Amino acid sequence: MRNLKRHSENTFFFIAFLILYLAFAYFFTVILDTHYNDTVSRTALGYMVIYGRYPKLANVGFVWTPLLSLLQLPLFPLLRLFRHPDLAGPIITAISGAATIPVLNSIGKDLNVNKRIRWITILLFGLNPTVVLYTAVGMSETFFFLPFALCILYLERWLTGKRHYTALAVSGSALAVAFWSRYEAIPILFAVCIVILLYVLEHPLPSVSLYRLSEAGIITFALPVIYSVFLWIFFNWTIMGDPLYWVTGEYSNTAYTTSFQSQMNPLFHNLLASITYALERIILISPLLIILIIVAIILCYQKRSWMPISIFIPSLVMIAFHIYQTFGGVSYGWYRFYSYGLIGSVWGFFWLWHFLSDQKKYRLIFEIISIGIMVITCFTTTVAMLNPNIGKEENSLISALVPGGSVSTDESRSYASAKAVNEFLRENNKNDDLVLIDSFQGFAVILYADNPNIFVKTQDEDFQKALRDPIEYGIQWVLVPKPDESLRYSEWMYRIYPGIWEDPPSWLVMVKDFGAWRIYKVMPREIG
Repeated sequence: MRNLKRHSENTFFFIAFLILYLAFAYFFTVILDTHYNDTVSRTALGYMVIYGRYPKLANVGFVWTPLLSLLQLPLFPLLRLFRHPDLAGPIITAISGAATIPVLNSIGKDLNVNKRIRWITILLFGLNPTVVLYTAVGMSETFFFLPFALCILYLERWLTGKRHYTALAVSGSALAVAFWSRYEAIPILFAVCIVILLYVLEHPLPSVSLYRLSEAGIITFALPVIYSVFLWIFFNWTIMGDPLYWVTGEYSNTAYTTSFQSQMNPLFHNLLASITYALERIILISPLLIILIIVAIILCYQKRSWMPISIFIPSLVMIAFHIYQTFGGVSYGWYRFYSYGLIGSVWGFFWLWHFLSDQKKYRLIFEIISIGIMVITCFTTTVAMLNPNIGKEENSLISALVPGGSVSTDESRSYASAKAVNEFLRENNKNDDLVLIDSFQGFAVILYADNPNIFVKTQDEDFQKALRDPIEYGIQWVLVPKPDESLRYSEWMYRIYPGIWEDPPSWLVMVKDFGAWRIYKVMPREIG
């Protein structure tokens, strides 16, 4: 009974936010019929694991770590009955987003933060428009929030719990799970190792050398993460034949941003511009983080201790990582990459509140300023998302919510052309003839299709044979995406048939143009 009472607060928060996030997920995906490109692609990768001509686990791909896609697998059979497999991603992020709230609440509880302050803080975080949007449309960043928060929860328990190494092992395990959803876990690994070193240097044990203490802490924490990384390298090596396929492969982020580097990119190899770019977004998405870091530095000086700043090191390393990515031209610098500052502000606030608990006068001022900034952040994040120069992805997602606005017709939001292809095939492909498609760009076509078994796609073992001789292989239809510079580099259709959009081979006849797609009928070879 006591256990139930102790957890009832967290249970209430989880259920309340789960209902809220699921409602918004349904609103965006079903009512507005608007989607986020990365969400649909990750959902489609999971979908192709169990549906298609050759269902297999390897269909999930070896570029992005697959946890978010794999968690959606149990939902597909049910959602397919309602013709909404695209809801799987938002449902998973709604669950993980709702579960993040109790974790943040637990951090506040551990640090003895006043219940009223704790509740206000997590409500302002959970109801922040950016968090609501990212959770509702299935963005992987909000899924990453949960293991990241668990990592910090148990790190904080190690820092304040007199070196209970079990907590450090759980913290590392949480980060290992985070790695299977986003690669940002790797810079966080190094950040937490710095925190461990600072703690050990400041809290030595008389009978144990600093080297041994550091070794024990870092190995305990880092081992699960390193194991996850090597396991991912092993899968890439044994299945794709290249241990670094996820870094250097044809569909990797490095390959995908090649054309971006060659275009006029003012941030590429411009450090000052990259830092300014990041700061502009941090000021809008998490201004509190900047204030908290300033307060932490002051407390470090007052207390002659590194501990007040320690919990901010993962957030600072994440910012530095994305500045480096932007500077190197391997990142598009999306606004969402700085959303980690939002969650970092919450546990950072709780952490400093704990350090100010014996200074009631300063703590009250700190509370008022911090909560006031959190309220303002609800407005600044909305302004940022509505600005197409900052919220480049978010603007088209929420445009329908603005007075006089409308649902975005952009293909990566509506997938109107992908759905129109399905309608065409339903009417004109009664015999379920084979359709050739490169799933790099065609993932949504396969996801929304009535019959995914008709597609000969990139993951299929016979794709290359069918691509090089469609007539011999019995292909009846060829789907080609509208070209752009990145497609001409990465899309197999354009590698083998460079002029297929403008000047298709003689054995192809264009049947219909859907805007983002064209469908061609394969003509039999002339005899004689």
